[in-house]
Amino acid sequence: ASRLPDGQCEGACAVGHYCPSGSTNATAHACPAGTYNSFNGGQSVGACAACPSGLFSASAGSSACIECDAGSVSAGAGTSRCALCREGQYQPLRGMSECRICEKGTSSLQGAAICTVCDVGYMKNSSLDTGEACTDCSAIDGTTCPWNTTRATLGIREGYWRHSENTKVTYECRTGDNSWTPCIGGSDAGADGDGYCASGYQGPVCEVCSDSNSYFEEASA
Repeated sequence: ASRLPDGQCEGACAVGHYCPSGSTNATAHACPAGTYNSFNGGQSVGACAACPSGLFSASAGSSACIECDAGSVSAGAGTSRCALCREGQYQPLRGMSECRICEKGTSSLQGAAICTVCDVGYMKNSSLDTGEACTDCSAIDGTTCPWNTTRATLGIREGYWRHSENTKVTYECRTGDNSWTPCIGGSDAGADGDGYCASGYQGPVCEVCSDSNSYFEEASA
């Protein structure tokens, strides 16, 4: 190839690259990942500019930076990849430098654009309804609400029970003379009470003996 007086190969250096004096092609050196060069004719690595916060370039030789997707950010200049927002954080916009904190009672999965799950101590009816508000579990007797609790996964403390996973209404197991039940608490007393009644008992309030040859006595429960 013919040479110009400055020693460069004939033709301007390509975008995304720089070509020091003496270079023999238009893509002699690629701008590093995390930088870009949108102009022809770069002669040194100084022609490569760092991607601003909120943008990135994943590979060398980039002519432009790319916005981070919603749910991810790049906090500083010169980033080659975006970082996902952590659990409990979110970012609904593209090209941002920091994640937002979910409002009280709400939380999120990693890389979330919105907060769709409930924090510890809160719950909502369905995980499918992303717009449903999370409510405080403290008003529901006998329950526990770990992170991301829904009505179906509502924890029932020992000594309480509910008819099924479709209700938030709980009942305290009766105690006292002629009213004791061997209920250990659960999400669904159900037909067989497996896992929700004390061993050997079944039924909605755990008052039916599993063994047909047995009978219920308070002292044996």
